[in-house]
Parts: sequence; C-alpha cells; structure tokens
Amino acid sequence: MDLRISHLLATVLCVTNAASAGFPVNGDFDVDLANWTVSGSCQPFFDEVLGSPQRGSLGLNCLPVTATRSVVTQCVTLAAPTAIDFSVRWSSNTSLPGANTGRFGFFAFAGNNCEGESLGFFPTVMSAIVPGFACCGSEWREESVTNQALPPTSGSVLVLLSAGAGDVLVFDHVVLERSVLFSNSFEGVSP
Repeated sequence: MDLRISHLLATVLCVTNAASAGFPVNGDFDVDLANWTVSGSCQPFFDEVLGSPQRGSLGLNCLPVTATRSVVTQCVTLAAPTAIDFSVRWSSNTSLPGANTGRFGFFAFAGNNCEGESLGFFPTVMSAIVPGFACCGSEWREESVTNQALPPTSGSVLVLLSAGAGDVLVFDHVVLERSVLFSNSFEGVSP
C-alpha cells in the first residue's frame, strides 16, 4: 500500500474514533454523576426524571442564596490539537425565578492532564431551545460553540459547567468532539 494512502487512512480512522468516542465520559448522566468533579458550596444531585434528550441529568442546587458558586468539571485528553465542537443542555429545576448564573465552556491546557497555566477559556456562544423533560414550565436550552480552533500546543481541555447563588440548574447531553466542519464550510467529507 502506498505510504501516503496508509497515512491518510490512519488519519481518517483517528478522526472517526475521536469524534465517536463520546467525550466527555458520562455526558448524558443517564445513571449517575460518575466521572465528573464537583466543587463549591452548591449541592450536586442526580435527577432521574429531568433530562434532554432522555431522562437523567446532573443538578446543582444553589439555594439558599448564601450558596456561592459550584463548578462541575471533567478533563478530556486530546489526541492532537484541533478544532472543537462543544455543547451542553441545561434547564432550571425550580419554580422560583432563576438568577441566570449558568456558565459553560472549556479551558485548554498544554499538558494532557489539565494542569498548569490555562491556554484560554472558550465559552459557548450560541443558544437554542431543545426538547426534553423539564420542570415547572421551564425549557431546555442548548449552549454551544462550533469549530473552535484551539492553541497549537493544546493537549487537553477542562469542560466547565457552573451555577451560582439563587439558581437550581440541571445539565445534560454534554458533548465535546473534534469538529467535522471543513474549510469549504460544509459538514461531512470534503470533495
């Protein structure tokens, strides 16, 4: 086999495997909160009723308002620096007016273990209403960023979901994968 074809095939297989690997681990919270780290003063919980697209979600209860902020994170090692698609779905889980404290995005790091100085924070920039099982007349929203170029020295990213005082938020369907948007601006295989 021609060496160039072999290299191309290996590259295609790596892209396919990375995109289908389902990063981060347990991003749908279908059974529990495994593989996620929670820090801060809000109370984390697993909600088996609420979710989008299916039931099961991670919740942060930041009531009473004396609770400050909690952050939920997961480190994902990258095979190589690349462009990333990231999305998370969230909804309010209370009949009280929300404080709109949600923050979503990811930090890039040079090492493969999300340590050292951050190379930058990449927040979500798009928002849409999506179907799901919500509480108290709330809607599910999907926050996302697509085709986000990472610094060339990136070796890992730290996915970040957070909520602050006065909110009770649930999160679901967290997706972080290699972008499939090609330079010709069409998704899929370029000609």
